[in-house]
Amino acid sequence: MTPDTLKVRSLVKGSYDFLKILGNGELTKSLKVVAHRFSASAKEKVERAGGQIVILPGKAPVVKKAKVKKVETA
Repeated sequence: MTPDTLKVRSLVKGSYDFLKILGNGELTKSLKVVAHRFSASAKEKVERAGGQIVILPGKAPVVKKAKVKKVETA
C-alpha cells in the first residue's frame, strides 16, 4: 500500500505533508507498506506478519525542544 492507494480507497482523508503508519490493531497478512514514517510498534507488527516496510523520502520530523526550567537565585 502506498499513500496514493490509501487515498483512492478513502483510508486517508484530506491533504498531508507526510504519512505516518501507527501500530494500532493486529495484522494477519503479509503486506508491503510504503509511507514516510512508521511508529516502532507499526514496524514491528508489519515485519512480524512477514511484511515489508518502505520509507519514503520527505521532510525531517520536527523535534520539539524540552522546556528548561529557570532557577532563580536570590
